[in-house]
Amino acid sequence: MSGDTLFYIMFGLVIAAAVTFITVFILRKLKGSLTIVMPRTSFDSGGDMEGQILVKINKETLGNFLTVALVADEVTTRYEDGERETDTREVYRDEYQLEGNRTYPSGHESAHDFKLTIPAMNNKETALGKAIETLAHSFGSRKSRVEWTVESRLDAQGVDLVTKKTVSVR
Repeated sequence: MSGDTLFYIMFGLVIAAAVTFITVFILRKLKGSLTIVMPRTSFDSGGDMEGQILVKINKETLGNFLTVALVADEVTTRYEDGERETDTREVYRDEYQLEGNRTYPSGHESAHDFKLTIPAMNNKETALGKAIETLAHSFGSRKSRVEWTVESRLDAQGVDLVTKKTVSVR
């Protein structure tokens, strides 16, 4: 295969990926939106967080379920030979279903209250506790941190609606 042919194949793949990304983004916006509203975004380990999920549907949508979740991801960054490599793995997820299967009519708007409990981070028996322990022993060219997010998802026919809000846990 010549260099020009490989270039055109790679260029075509990049264009196809960009078109797919833009199409999904547009379809989500046409379907509706989810918004997470929280009075504060900084919390203590072992405490509770409260907020609301605002649902706005632009066109009739068949929803399988609406959820809210507290998610912790361990993000590890390594530097080797002058290059940076980042790995992310989920170490904690506490998910609650706010609504079950239903059809949302065009123009639907609703608010759903939620309350999530943040786990105590000193328990070394859980995956989250192990991740925190890893953070304490990070050194050299490897650095780890835990990133917390509140995530809401409307699993729907076609394209899902998803939103995330970053929170801080001490």
